[in-house]
Parts: sequence; structure tokens; C-alpha cells
Amino acid sequence: MHGPIAPARGAGARDGDIQELLVLREVREEAHGGLVKGEGAAIQQGVALGNNWLIGLVFVGVINAIVGLYYYLTVLKVVYLYPPRAETKVDVPRAYRVALWACVIGILLLGTWSTPWIGWATAAAGNLF
Repeated sequence: MHGPIAPARGAGARDGDIQELLVLREVREEAHGGLVKGEGAAIQQGVALGNNWLIGLVFVGVINAIVGLYYYLTVLKVVYLYPPRAETKVDVPRAYRVALWACVIGILLLGTWSTPWIGWATAAAGNLF
């Protein structure tokens, strides 16, 4: 891998790039997702309207972002600072592979061919109300 970040050691060399992207994306979302996207506006609106519960809700959101950031940084620490375990092939049972492929096919169908599903869901929800 090129760049300032070394490949992941704790998870195996092949998984390093994927894990790096996923974990760094989550850390970025935890660090920038909350306060930048709406809590600042919620604080201003709450103070202007005199709603102190909005300020409390924002405080809870900021604490949640800090806890999430701690979690993802702990994952990064384990991936980059601990030596790798012995790489052994993991035998995945056939039932798990079938379930995984069923989920993958379902996600691809729902993501690419969603119009009938949305129509069926809307019709079903219309009968409820």
C-alpha cells in the first residue's frame, strides 16, 4: 500500500485496505457527522425559542459521537498496533454461505429493481390506515 498509513497488521494483509477504508469512514462520520450537520442549528433554534430540551438533546448527541469515536479509534488501535494472529483458513458452514448469498441477492434486487417493492409496500400500508 502506498501512502502514510501502513497496511493493517492485526487483521491480515488482505483485509487491511478494506478495513482501513471502512473504519476511517466511520471515524470521519463520527467526528463530523453530528455537530456539523445539525446540532449547531438545533442549539440556536432551541435558545431562540427557549426550548432547553433541545440543548439537552444536542448534548446527548455530542456525548454519543464521542463514545462512537472512542469505539472506532479502539478498533484502529487493535488493527494497527497489535501483531497479527496466525492466518488460518476459516471453514464457513454451507448454511451460512447460502444465507449470505440470499442476503446479497436480496440487497441487489431491492437496490436495482425497487419500484414494484415500493408499490407493494405502499399498497400494504394503505390498507392499514
